[in-house]
Amino acid sequence: MDRLYNNEAIVGSVILLLLNSGDMEMARLSIVVPMIINDRLRNRLSKHKDDNTVAEDIKLCYADLTLNRIYQELLIIEINSLVMLSQADLLLVTKDRISLTDNGKEVIKEIRKNNSKRLKRIVKAYNLILNRVNQVSTEQLYKSLNIKL
Repeated sequence: MDRLYNNEAIVGSVILLLLNSGDMEMARLSIVVPMIINDRLRNRLSKHKDDNTVAEDIKLCYADLTLNRIYQELLIIEINSLVMLSQADLLLVTKDRISLTDNGKEVIKEIRKNNSKRLKRIVKAYNLILNRVNQVSTEQLYKSLNIKL
């Protein structure tokens, strides 16, 4: 994985965008972030809203082993991002939920103004993907995608 392309800043921005839609459990956040960060997955999930499930669309992009590798490689970056965002008082991590603080909500306004082409594509697509993913339980996402820690 290219650390210059998928770094704590872009992952942190995605985490804040996702939490702007509501609190989320860590397990769910960690599986949704790769769907939005990975260009190929994001494009597939945001443009193909046909009768396929999220898992079917993802498997059209990657085999189980590749998707699991993407998940595992991004996990450490996600954890680093969560720590940084928490220390900056942009989000609150509790035992079972992660939520935005008022400071985090202010930062989202700046993220939306950012001129990064990649971030603009992410902002455009993340709600579409989140709406699709929210139709499936966290447990079912992990099982259907064969994600292993």
